[in-house]
Amino acid sequence: MAGRLAPLPAPAAALFERLRGQIVVGYAGSHGAANALDNLLAAAVRLRGHPLAFVLAGAGPAREALRRQAAEAGLDNVHFLPALERRYMPALLARFDLAYLGWQRQPLYRYGISPNKLGDYMMAARPIVHAVDAANDPVAEAGCGLSTPPDDPAALADAIARLAALPAAERAALGARGAAYARERLDYRILAHRFLAACAAPA
Repeated sequence: MAGRLAPLPAPAAALFERLRGQIVVGYAGSHGAANALDNLLAAAVRLRGHPLAFVLAGAGPAREALRRQAAEAGLDNVHFLPALERRYMPALLARFDLAYLGWQRQPLYRYGISPNKLGDYMMAARPIVHAVDAANDPVAEAGCGLSTPPDDPAALADAIARLAALPAAERAALGARGAAYARERLDYRILAHRFLAACAAPA
């Protein structure tokens, strides 16, 4: 994003100040069953005691259930932020050390996935933990993080711990691979050209 990032609202900025010195595992987007955030919280239980903080930003039908799940598990390493306007997304993602994207196991995904959120994470140069079973896996293709099976909190916790243990420079290199992949593959001009080429191809 060109120019200066829009600064985070004061409550969000204050939260990240309190989390300084911890590895922040972040998620930004809808809080629904399809986003498998319950598995992220289950992984957070397994990682209790590690210098990790989990920040979930967004809104959705599962938000209150997730807050209850975190409270009942005594997860003081999990923090919830409200949905933020789009203009704050670059500043928010810049505060994540790792970004999480998860999916439910669904037959539909045998045709592949293409979430906007993944492009946002990649363009922000964040290393990604991706819990997925689909025909494609852009995180694995880009080499910008680690992928795990869905519905496997133990594997998810292990992947988070492995990425968190990397030196900051190695995490930055993973993020840079994702940003390069997004510029080469996900730019709307490139996608539009591919779409037009596919439409012009003989049946």
